[in-house]
Amino acid sequence: MSRNTKIVLGIIGALVILCVVVIAGAIIAVSVMGESIVENMIIEDPAEVAEAADKIADYELPPGYEERMVMNIIFGKMLLIGPEDQSDKPMITLMQISSIVGSDEMDQEQYRQQMQQSMELQASQREMYMQLVDESEVEIAGQEVTLMTYEGDTDYGGTMRQVVSDIFEVNDSLIMLMIMGEIESWPESDLEAFIESIQ
Repeated sequence: MSRNTKIVLGIIGALVILCVVVIAGAIIAVSVMGESIVENMIIEDPAEVAEAADKIADYELPPGYEERMVMNIIFGKMLLIGPEDQSDKPMITLMQISSIVGSDEMDQEQYRQQMQQSMELQASQREMYMQLVDESEVEIAGQEVTLMTYEGDTDYGGTMRQVVSDIFEVNDSLIMLMIMGEIESWPESDLEAFIESIQ
């Protein structure tokens, strides 16, 4: 399994606590309806991915990055953005949260607690110990948004970084940003520019 595949799995795993009940329903649906529902969940055609991405947010891709896929999941949509050369640069996820899960009244403190629990669950399952090392305020789409940075050692000797945002609003939708990858290949300025470009 490639490192980028592990990263994608980690990104998905980090969302489990936020929507565990909804995902349980999705698992039941998959077992009942078979592979056809899975095929409808994942969009990989570049034109369709670009069209779906436009509905999530406007942004400027970091140099050397491309929109990889969109996952239609019951709790929303997940857009995965990664390096064109399949390198170990970080993977970027923008998640559009449906009204089933989120609302304008969402308690950000509760959200942070859920994310912390998710990181601990992810760490225990993958033998990786992620710790909250920084919280910073950035402006995204005209809103003050907290970015939480987690770091931890991997089972193959590297150090992983995961940046997760508070929930913010774009185009009347609730959005969450997550970036995950190895510190050694972390393009700091490119990712900062990407975050600033989100509208």
